[in-house]
Amino acid sequence: MVKHITEILKKHDLDVEVGVHVVDTAFESHLVNGDDPTFAILLDYDALPEIGHSCGHRVMAATGLSAYLALAALVRKNPYSFKCTLKYIATPAEEGSSGKEVMARGGAFKPEYLDACIMVHSCGYDLTDQV
Repeated sequence: MVKHITEILKKHDLDVEVGVHVVDTAFESHLVNGDDPTFAILLDYDALPEIGHSCGHRVMAATGLSAYLALAALVRKNPYSFKCTLKYIATPAEEGSSGKEVMARGGAFKPEYLDACIMVHSCGYDLTDQV
């Protein structure tokens, strides 16, 4: 999954660094168009042992990738309107090893590094009628 997603990022002329924040399979991409603020989209892409991608991490990765590519295109098209830094941060090792906690300890979410972040998580049932 890491290789596939990072190849897509490179095809869109976005930088990518693999092995960030003390997790070998974590990666990060940046699009810098100003110093502040810095926003990130997070993604998971783990599979569960003996089950596979049953909890939708592939969907979460694709959703995050689509959002990052769309925002990157918007920033590139309107560079004077969107002064910010966008990040796309892969947060693997969630299933059974608390990857985000490890990455947080490695500095991934420090306030001086990141102003805000967002991610989506899939669910086994429709929550839209619960609002």
